Amino acid sequence: YGNLGIFWPPSIGKTFISMYVCTHLAPPHLIAVNGLTLVEQWMDRLRSHTDLKVGREAGNEVIVTTYQSAVKKFGDMQFTTKIIDEVQHLPADHYVKLSFIKAQFSLGLTGTPWREDGRWEYIFALTGQPVGLDWQYFRNIGLLKSPVLHVWIVKNEASREDMLDDLLQKEKKTIIFCDSISVGERLAAKLKVPFIHGAT
Repeated sequence: YGNLGIFWPPSIGKTFISMYVCTHLAPPHLIAVNGLTLVEQWMDRLRSHTDLKVGREAGNEVIVTTYQSAVKKFGDMQFTTKIIDEVQHLPADHYVKLSFIKAQFSLGLTGTPWREDGRWEYIFALTGQPVGLDWQYFRNIGLLKSPVLHVWIVKNEASREDMLDDLLQKEKKTIIFCDSISVGERLAAKLKVPFIHGAT
C-alpha cells in the first residue's frame, strides 16, 4: 500500500517506522506535526538516528514543520513521502488541506484514531490502509500492559474530595487531573502541592 495509517499505541515505534521509510526512499520527505515541540522532537530523532539532511525549509531531504506551515509554505511541492503525525487532527477544517499536498507515499500516525466531533471515519478515509488497530498483539509480546483501573462513584463534590484525601494517604507518586482551573487552584492550595496549568 502506498498510503498507510499506523495506529500503534504510544511508545511502540511509529516514529522509527517513519524514519525507516525516509531512509529507504529517495527524498524529499515532508513530516507535518501539530506543534513546535514535536518539530524539535522529530528533528532531534532524525538527526540522532539517520544521516538525512533535516530542517524546516525547502532544500532539506526531510522537512519537518507544523501543519500550518506545511499547507502555507509547501502545499505546491511534490514529495516522495508525506508523514502526518497525530493524524487524528487531519479531518479538522483547516488541516484537511494537508491531504492535498502531493506525495507518492503517505503515512498517518496516531495512537488515538478518534475524534469527538464525529469525523473519526475521515481519519481512515484520508490516511490509507490501517495498520495496528488491534493492540492485543502488543499485549501478547509484552510491549503493552493493560493498566489496573479503579473507579469510585461518589455522590457529590464533597464526597469526591473526601475520597481524594483518603487516596492521598497512600505513599505513592500521584497526579491529580482537574477539569477546571478554579478547582485545581483550590485543591493545590489546600494540599500544598504545585498546580500546573495554562492560562485558559
